[in-house]
Amino acid sequence: MNARTKELASLHDARRFLFFTTDNTAAQHLAAALADDGMMVQEDAASDRLSVRLAELIPQMVFLDFGIDESQPGKMAQATELARQLARVAPTLPVVAVGSITRPEGAIAALRAGVRDFIDLANENEVQDVVRRVLQSNGGGRSRRPGRGQLIVILGVRAGVGASTLGAHLSTLVHMQMSAPRPRRKPAGKPRARRRLAEGGAA
Repeated sequence: MNARTKELASLHDARRFLFFTTDNTAAQHLAAALADDGMMVQEDAASDRLSVRLAELIPQMVFLDFGIDESQPGKMAQATELARQLARVAPTLPVVAVGSITRPEGAIAALRAGVRDFIDLANENEVQDVVRRVLQSNGGGRSRRPGRGQLIVILGVRAGVGASTLGAHLSTLVHMQMSAPRPRRKPAGKPRARRRLAEGGAA
């Protein structure tokens, strides 16, 4: 039995997570954080293997490495391309970005690539909470793409630009709009009934 066959056999009954990254340390941290939830498989960031690995492993969730690394200037572009490919070939598969809140550029790049969930491996409890929440909301791996307008993210480029104030005003406006009474619709069918009566009178 070769190494790939052994890998597939060991993953047969386990919940599977696929992490596209070349950072072995990040992969080890994520695997340790998810030890109670499933088995994590690390794969390099080569996008040409994406469809192959998805078909082989059938993962319940995919993680993309959006961590900032000056030694890999093309890292963000690779993660972004993987996110776009996943949206095309597996639109219902949950995708989570991995990075650091101390370097918000990664989170911003992930959001621009369409990745809605973000975890920082420095906070293991948060990692577990986010993963379990996403799994639960997506039925253990079968996800539903959100409709437009369900998610609004406000990111301030620096402190003091008013992002919190804008968020507070927007939430108030949305609450007022949702609380406003809706106009009643006229009962359907009355014009047709009047037309029939008129036709009957003319006869």
